[in-house]
Amino acid sequence: MALEPINNYDLTPFGLVDEYAKSWQKVNDLKAFLFHRNDIECILDEKQAVAVRFYMGIKEDGDTKCPDMIVVGVNESNRDIISLLPKDSGIGPGNEIRTGIYDFTMPCPRTCDTSSDLYFNTGPGIIGTENCAPRDGDRTPSTNDKCNIEGFQITVADAIASTLAWQTLFNLKSVLFKKEDLAEIYKQLGTDDIRVYFGLDGEGNERIILVGVNEEGFDIFPKDAEGKNEEMYVNSASLCTKDSITTCAVDSPLYHEE
Repeated sequence: MALEPINNYDLTPFGLVDEYAKSWQKVNDLKAFLFHRNDIECILDEKQAVAVRFYMGIKEDGDTKCPDMIVVGVNESNRDIISLLPKDSGIGPGNEIRTGIYDFTMPCPRTCDTSSDLYFNTGPGIIGTENCAPRDGDRTPSTNDKCNIEGFQITVADAIASTLAWQTLFNLKSVLFKKEDLAEIYKQLGTDDIRVYFGLDGEGNERIILVGVNEEGFDIFPKDAEGKNEEMYVNSASLCTKDSITTCAVDSPLYHEE
């Protein structure tokens, strides 16, 4: 079933999408990230958010640098919804981690579909080696009736350290998804799980590529009558980079200047 046009995303031929992904993965280890619809809707509902923002990060795992992915809610003023609460606030079981910063999103490497047509094992090896532990593990995604995100909040200090480690090395800082765009994306892709691949176009601009994921964790590509991959969603709105701050939250503790 062919996709229909939606706001902020262009329908792009698979051949070009394939080139974008391959170009990105030649110079970056972080290939993609996976998230579940109900987890994101829990943030949108509980935080009264109009969007969510994903930050790329790097987390130390022993002597290994591993890809990290952090998500926060975003308010109508485009600001990250983060609670800077002290340890003695008396809120939540850990007090100091009631922040609204979550790390349940699953990055690749660590959680990949290695059989995907957009997976190329060509990264330079700065982060994301085989020594990085998988991020899914015993993770239980949220459902329509129950949110399972509370225990995946992290401290502001840990989030700052992770995002700073990434932004020191790479141009792309974060990716913003508006609530109404997500609703249409889920509808068009026909799945509750989405994997977002990173890409570089012919002019060196960062892109994101949206792929539906089935219950077994494999990517689902729209097919034509001959069984060939059809057009896919690629962002038309700018991403937050060192060169473009249009969709950035520049006053967020997770946004770092050069």
